[in-house]
Amino acid sequence: MQQPLVVPLLLLSAGLAGASSALSSVRLCGLFPRFRTAAQDFKADDSGTRRFAAFVQAIREVNNKTDGIADHLLPTTEVLFTQRDSRRDGATAFFEARELATSAFKGQGCDAIVGAASSGPSALAALALKESSTPQVSYSSTSAGLSDGSTYPYFARTVPSDDFQATGLADLVHSLFGYKRIATVASTDAYGASGMLAFKRRASALGIVTLASVSITGGANDESDFSEQTEALRASGATVIVIFAGGYDASLFIEKAYDAGVGGPGFLWLGSDAVSQASTMARIEDPTVRRHVFQGFFGLTPSASTDSPIFRRYNRSRSAMPSTAGDGAGNCDLEIDDDGVQMWAADNDGNASTPLVCSGSDNQQHDIYAMYSYDATFAFAHALHRLVEHARVAEVRGDELYEALVTNVSFEGVTGRIAFNDASADPSRRTHGDRTSGVRYDLWNFGQTELSVVGAWQPCSAGAAACSEISTSANFTYSTADNSKPHDGSEIGLLFAESGSGDGPKMAACAALLALQHVNEGNGSVVPELSRSGPNALQFVPKPIGIVRADVASAIRGYESIRDRIDGFVDGAASRTNVHVAQLGALDGVPQLSYYSSAPELSCDVQYTHFGRSYVSDKISSSVLAEQLAGYGWQHYGVLHVRDEWAVGYQEHLAQNAFRLGLTQFSGSWTESNAAEIREAVQMMRDIGVNIIVSLSFEVDLLPLLSSAEDEGLLADNFVWIIIEGSGSAANLGTNPEATRLMAGMLSFEANPVPAFGFQRLARLWSSLGPDDCTRAGAGGIFDVPPSVFSSPPTQYAAFAYDAVAGLAMGMRASDNPHRGTDVLSSLARVSFDGASGPVAFDARLDRNASGLIFTFSRFFTETADWPRQRLVADTETADCSTEPASPEPVSCKRLAPRICKILPGEAAAVDWEAVETVPLLFRDGSATPPEDALLAREREREAERRQQRRLIILLTSVFGALLLLFVALTYRASLSVRNFKRREIAAKQVLEAIRGVHRLDHPCVLLPARAFLRMGSLREHEALRAEGQLLFYDSPRQLADKHVVFFSHQWLSFGTPDPLGVQYRVMAASLRRVIADTGWEEANVQVWVDLASIPQSKPLLKQLAVQTIACYCAAAHAFVICAPTTIHADTGEVCNVQSYQRRMWCRCEQLCHVLRKGTGTMWCATTEDDCRRLGELDSEWLMSVLRVFEGDVTDEGDYLSIVLPILGLYAELYALELKRRAQAVPWQSSPAAAAEAALCQVGSEERRAQTLQLVLNEIRGAKRGEIFPPKLRMSAQRLAQLPLRKRLLSRLPTRVFGGCFDPRRDLFGELIHLVERAIDLDPQILDEAVAQAESGHDVQRVQKKIERSLSRRSTASSGSRWTPTVMRRLPALKRPPSDRRSEAEPARAEAGGEAGADGAKCSPAETRSTTCSHTTDDSGESTKGELDDADGAKMEAVAADAIRAIHAYGRGDADRARAGPPGPNVELGLAVTDHAALVRSWRLSFSPTPDQEGRSPGGGVQTPTGQAPATDHAALMRAWRRSSERSPPCRSSGGSSAGDASDGTATKEGGAGGASGPERV
Repeated sequence: MQQPLVVPLLLLSAGLAGASSALSSVRLCGLFPRFRTAAQDFKADDSGTRRFAAFVQAIREVNNKTDGIADHLLPTTEVLFTQRDSRRDGATAFFEARELATSAFKGQGCDAIVGAASSGPSALAALALKESSTPQVSYSSTSAGLSDGSTYPYFARTVPSDDFQATGLADLVHSLFGYKRIATVASTDAYGASGMLAFKRRASALGIVTLASVSITGGANDESDFSEQTEALRASGATVIVIFAGGYDASLFIEKAYDAGVGGPGFLWLGSDAVSQASTMARIEDPTVRRHVFQGFFGLTPSASTDSPIFRRYNRSRSAMPSTAGDGAGNCDLEIDDDGVQMWAADNDGNASTPLVCSGSDNQQHDIYAMYSYDATFAFAHALHRLVEHARVAEVRGDELYEALVTNVSFEGVTGRIAFNDASADPSRRTHGDRTSGVRYDLWNFGQTELSVVGAWQPCSAGAAACSEISTSANFTYSTADNSKPHDGSEIGLLFAESGSGDGPKMAACAALLALQHVNEGNGSVVPELSRSGPNALQFVPKPIGIVRADVASAIRGYESIRDRIDGFVDGAASRTNVHVAQLGALDGVPQLSYYSSAPELSCDVQYTHFGRSYVSDKISSSVLAEQLAGYGWQHYGVLHVRDEWAVGYQEHLAQNAFRLGLTQFSGSWTESNAAEIREAVQMMRDIGVNIIVSLSFEVDLLPLLSSAEDEGLLADNFVWIIIEGSGSAANLGTNPEATRLMAGMLSFEANPVPAFGFQRLARLWSSLGPDDCTRAGAGGIFDVPPSVFSSPPTQYAAFAYDAVAGLAMGMRASDNPHRGTDVLSSLARVSFDGASGPVAFDARLDRNASGLIFTFSRFFTETADWPRQRLVADTETADCSTEPASPEPVSCKRLAPRICKILPGEAAAVDWEAVETVPLLFRDGSATPPEDALLAREREREAERRQQRRLIILLTSVFGALLLLFVALTYRASLSVRNFKRREIAAKQVLEAIRGVHRLDHPCVLLPARAFLRMGSLREHEALRAEGQLLFYDSPRQLADKHVVFFSHQWLSFGTPDPLGVQYRVMAASLRRVIADTGWEEANVQVWVDLASIPQSKPLLKQLAVQTIACYCAAAHAFVICAPTTIHADTGEVCNVQSYQRRMWCRCEQLCHVLRKGTGTMWCATTEDDCRRLGELDSEWLMSVLRVFEGDVTDEGDYLSIVLPILGLYAELYALELKRRAQAVPWQSSPAAAAEAALCQVGSEERRAQTLQLVLNEIRGAKRGEIFPPKLRMSAQRLAQLPLRKRLLSRLPTRVFGGCFDPRRDLFGELIHLVERAIDLDPQILDEAVAQAESGHDVQRVQKKIERSLSRRSTASSGSRWTPTVMRRLPALKRPPSDRRSEAEPARAEAGGEAGADGAKCSPAETRSTTCSHTTDDSGESTKGELDDADGAKMEAVAADAIRAIHAYGRGDADRARAGPPGPNVELGLAVTDHAALVRSWRLSFSPTPDQEGRSPGGGVQTPTGQAPATDHAALMRAWRRSSERSPPCRSSGGSSAGDASDGTATKEGGAGGASGPERV
């Protein structure tokens, strides 16, 4: 931008050149808020309309050259104008300003712009106008942020910057009202943020403390929530609040704050210029509510002198303008401006379909910023006049116009002298374009009905905010009922006891009020530190309330009556009362200092977080007393105490300290005022025999206690009585003759500040005071102060009360926020001063530090009534009042008085104290020597007796210990036996149940004929179909052998029904037809299993049984169809398809159960009605997911347990089949069972089935067995959290509770897989017998015991120590008739289900598997059952004999001979094993070879001519066994395990598929 010299140079050049004629017109535009945004319901902005009217008024006066107003300005140039609505919105102002600068007046644009109103929109408009170098003058944007000339180079304003009013507001707070603590509220826009920042800078410089600062967002409406801000203000305790925000937002916030308890009587709001408008208050239409909310409000607005001629002329001209508001019936003034824009009607909501809204003005209402709009318009007129008339420019350039405005414009406007600050020489250009002259603010105050001017504020000189001048009237209206100025200081409550020991409570109350007076006055006569407070220190107002010291209800009522107004309180309540009151103070966050409560319980920083005390805690007092008792050599003492919080806490801490010092304490207690219990406690002390007694009692119980003690002989001369805090009791009971007699010679122990220097200062001041002084200090109207309060020296509690008030006040003054309890407590912990009770300091828990405390032992004497003369008489002397000098008020002859006899500092360090008269410490016997501990002597006598008793006890204990160890050893050995038995029993039950489960139906298999299923139309429930008689029930898997069962596996598509839309039924029906077509089955012989129809739905017990049997249904099915169409779950909205089906645990379980029995050749997958395909070979990923059933998703994790046994049984069946195949060395596809299955089902491929089963076995035997058969149920944390507590604890029981075996509550498979394999390895007959038992239901216990014995023998056999009976039990089962053999013309018959011979006979599956049944036919076709030729029998007999000799050789330890193996043509026994079952399988393997492609036997033998393996002659085997047994010596019971032992029970195979490369090892 050019320097200020530019304009004069332009003028000179124009004059020299004889410049051309002036411009005929200039274009001046305005930005005014006419309507609000949608967020504020497009409400009309009346103040914006008034400012626009002033803008139009000024332009018309400039253009009118005959009205006598500024006729010299632009004499030959017309000012054209137009306007846009800024809506008090930044974005709107930005775009409208850019449109005015570039597109108004048919693209010519505006030469200058007046506006906008609010600071935020003006800032954005200034950024938009910066691009086109268009000058801008605002009439009401006061934000200090707009003073940044480098950011807003073309911005100026006729209204003063907020830097001025922020300074003014701070001056009002500090100088006019004298406040030191305030809270602030600011809007987040540029106006509020920058204005509040300037205010806080000034306030901080003046020492004003901001207790809370909150922000509100502009654009508020009636639904806005300010609860967070109002709560912060309420919690701060501030009563003076300064607000810097827009008028509408501020009005809404102040109203809602009032509703929240922030505002009203006792509060003072001080607002900025935008808040201090009549329109702000007028938003609340109800005048009563408006008065309650705004009464006592003060604020500043820029001022204009209403007495100046210019203002009067402006006001007359404004009032004379015709109204543009319309006729009120919807007919608006349709006048348009020079750009064709309607001036007094507008489309307020931007909706062309809605009618125009009138936005005119009646021109009768005054708006303060309308004057600044008027002056802004004239400022541009003066600047344009300089360019057009003097510089004679051909066109108006923005930079030249702005330079002329800042450097040359100065005139007297309506609002005073108008001139702008030129900061172009300053690199920061700070305040460039700001108004620098005529700055003055009016001080407004809301009275009963409206705002009125009550003063003014202005800086000392133009542009100087460092000093100011305030002029006010005396008639301020405040929010308080008595129109007193609200107090921003703190109020301290005082809960004093109205009754007690004489005048003691009132003495303490007067001392507390006196301390508060000294705090406010800065009087250091008692506490020197109080005189160091400055004149502006925080002031305090007392709130005294009388309570009954030991009455909880009275104290709570007193506290609740003052808690809403106080910032802290001091109390004289007893400990039993404060345990309740202190909790209320903690909940309310009100700090509390007690001068009377000493219970250690109150030191708890959890319950009593805001409690402290100037009095000493009994924790310290009891520690000092315990050390004194130990110092006198006493080791035993008794405590007689009332059952009260104070007494109980004292004796507990005294006992703790006694234990630390090696002392023994005995206690007796009673209920207050219960004479019977007092006597019982005294008698207990008598029976114990202690002679050192500590008393903790109230005055009401002291006389009954001492009377009982006298009756029981406990007041003899050898007794020592120590009364805790007895001085207070003596003050009340001192004139009682009985008390005087009984207490004389006793000791009192207490914290006593009398020797302290501070107490002497208080006592001297006290003697000069009277009742009127206490009344003036705050007792007036609260309690009467008798003259006796000041006629006697103050009690020690008066000193503690004085220090409590002084300490609390000093803590509040030192805190950042005296209204916030936590701040006060933090400051209080750092307070220390020389108090009336001695040096005062607090620890972190606000307990009085022991370093400044003084404890005393005092002895009770009797004295004459002339107490001030302190004439002592002997305890036994009888005083006659008539012999004493005359006294003003003679009373009774004698009274009780304590005399200090020993002073004890609170800590080891010496404490200075005044010279106090002390008396010698004498005990009841008159001696200074402490009496001996009575129990100590008695203890020495008993020690010898106890020593002898200990020797006898040690001897008896040793004998008992030896017997106990013997018993433990025997018990442990028995427990091992029981544990092993339990282990075998549980394992056998689980193994048997697993094997039987897959051949037995716990619930009948319910099937639906295919024809009926296809006719249903949708899936129907079991009960409906059963009622119609359409269901078929089968009780055994055998009954399903000749049926064609199709099993449908699917997932439910809603929580209530499996198929709400019928999608799955249609796919099932289509897939059923496809399966029938693929297999060629007769539809009449096809039956369907589907869960909704086959499982009872209404009977939970039957439903549970059927669900548990699903695995058997799957295994028995002849066709397995996966129904998984892509659809949406009706309840969850999730996609259901093949992937989601495969993730479900039950779906995986159903597939696995079918695969383990039938392979995958009988499985179909249907995804649509047209897509149903046979799975065939599963890909590895599918198969792996099927095998990992327990990784699938499940709703109830307990379902995992229900499928363990079925899967285990199917795996046992598969494992036994594999074991048999390996023993016979035949491939899978040659299995008769497989062939029979293929023939029955007419589907699938036997070879494919065999390959699938082989893949399954390989995967199970791989390294990931634990993933397929997880040993433990890993229940999720969410599932555990849902379990009841009992089940949750049971789920964590150690496995050893169940004998170290399968735990049904935690285990899935556990060791069951290994146990099943072990049982089958040792005795393959187990499987057949279990199956037979499942079909017959007999001999359950026999089979279970057999399994138990086999498991027990397994552990024995693996040790290699002796011969296992397993082989001996198996060999007889292999016996056949000598002539039993297979026909060469007949291949092996089907093992599962049997195969008919020529004679029609069949072998049962059990007989086929046990090789006890064989049907062959000879060449003639006749059946020859069990025949073998002599050559084969002889060969088998020889081989059996060799095998048995090898076994005996190994049993005798001839390892080399055993490894060499017996000679024979086809036998290889070259292994040393202890698993004799494996040895026999190896022997059988050599005689049951499967021919390879070259016609050789895998065992090394020669293939028979027909290619069939010779049958086994079991009779010959037995004969060889018997002969070898007769010749061989008995088996040895010892012998080590050889290297070839296989003790893990797993079957592996070395070499190729035929096993020719090496022996089989199990």
